[in-house]
Amino acid sequence: MLNNLTFAIQSIFAIYASLAFSIFVYSIKYHSSSAMVFFITFLANILMILLLNVFKRKINNTINQLIINFFLIWIILIIISSIPLIAIYESKSLSEILFVSTSLATTTGFSLSESVLADNKILILWQSMVQYIGAHYTLLSYLLFSLIIFRKETKSFFLNKKSIILFNILFLSLLFFYSFLLFFYNDNFIENFSLSAAILSTGGILNNYDNILADTFSNNYILIFLLLLMLIGLFFLPVFIFFQDRTLFKSISKNFFKRISFMATCITIIICLVSYFGKLSFIENLFISISFITTTGILPNSFENYLIVNSYNSYIMLFILFMVIGTFSGTCCGGLKIDKISIFAIKISEELNKFIFQHNVKGVEIIKRGSNQSELNSLYALISVGASLSLLSILILNISGYSVKDAFILSISSLTNTGEGIKTISQVSFENNKKTHFILNLLMICGRFENIGYILIITKLLKKN
Repeated sequence: MLNNLTFAIQSIFAIYASLAFSIFVYSIKYHSSSAMVFFITFLANILMILLLNVFKRKINNTINQLIINFFLIWIILIIISSIPLIAIYESKSLSEILFVSTSLATTTGFSLSESVLADNKILILWQSMVQYIGAHYTLLSYLLFSLIIFRKETKSFFLNKKSIILFNILFLSLLFFYSFLLFFYNDNFIENFSLSAAILSTGGILNNYDNILADTFSNNYILIFLLLLMLIGLFFLPVFIFFQDRTLFKSISKNFFKRISFMATCITIIICLVSYFGKLSFIENLFISISFITTTGILPNSFENYLIVNSYNSYIMLFILFMVIGTFSGTCCGGLKIDKISIFAIKISEELNKFIFQHNVKGVEIIKRGSNQSELNSLYALISVGASLSLLSILILNISGYSVKDAFILSISSLTNTGEGIKTISQVSFENNKKTHFILNLLMICGRFENIGYILIITKLLKKN
């Protein structure tokens, strides 16, 4: 098992090395001065593969050690992502560089408004690849943690090299498949690749560190197509599990679909209302809503108009609700996820029934529709931790000079890994300083551990019971 776990982590760096080498070749072809920087990045990934092989005996499958190891991998991915930016953005501080690379690697999608791309095409490719690697590692680490923690139920079917290789090939193929489909609308490979990576990773950063679609991609037919691509990406992991182990899929999906049906219906109604009453067309409003609920944060080209941006200020809290809810567990999205927040609806419904019919059940663990008391308690714990972290970060940002509103939006967009989209609509002024970078970097990384934290809390409570 440990060898396969090490192999899974090594595979991330192998893919990263391949992508870095491809940009190196591309840079040489177009005589870019930054070519050698990408070769150094390629070597850094190869070095990590070798080091993991040397220290693989130090990696064990105890939960505490795994958390530390996976956290360190995030830090290493961020540092490696910074190498080309340090060399190309010579005028930028290390704090700014780390902020941009953290934003890309955690698929959050914050940008520095004053950033000017020196090697435009090359850095657009690089930012797309970093977003993709962040998404790939997010999914892989989530799945590895799930299967290790619940090994009795899953029988560790995934922890073999063949399955890991298959997972990597399929997810990478999906990126290029998206790019190929977009080719029918636009013949610019770099624009297509950038948009595909932004959608698949839910990072949301496009050309020139922007989150607003070019006019080429903003007619209603293309928006519907992009909307479908966002939704297709959500089902990658469930489909993969289905073909790997149908028994496991059935045991998961049985409770999963019961749990989310009510919440999904409510959210669909809200999305339709936003789509109907919003200032833009129905399709554009629908696209915006799906973009936020998948925490992608991409906006139609109409948001280049300041008046349009201003008209959506009244929807900010609704969009924040979408961001917090997120989508489904096992995706690249942030948020608490519909399938988790739906436990609240189940609990509220149950308490109302007990009140109406005057039932007072004590000392009995009531099995709810798809969840038990331990899982409910774990959700309370998760929300408490998340709320505490959010309040602390809001307080620090407020002391640093941000208004309460701006501090709240920056904190939530970091913790849910939504990034620039809500920042654009709310017109938050961003202070480009080390203190802000540090707080938001911490929140962005914490946002990536939300799923793992949820699983750990469940496990701890189950052991107590």
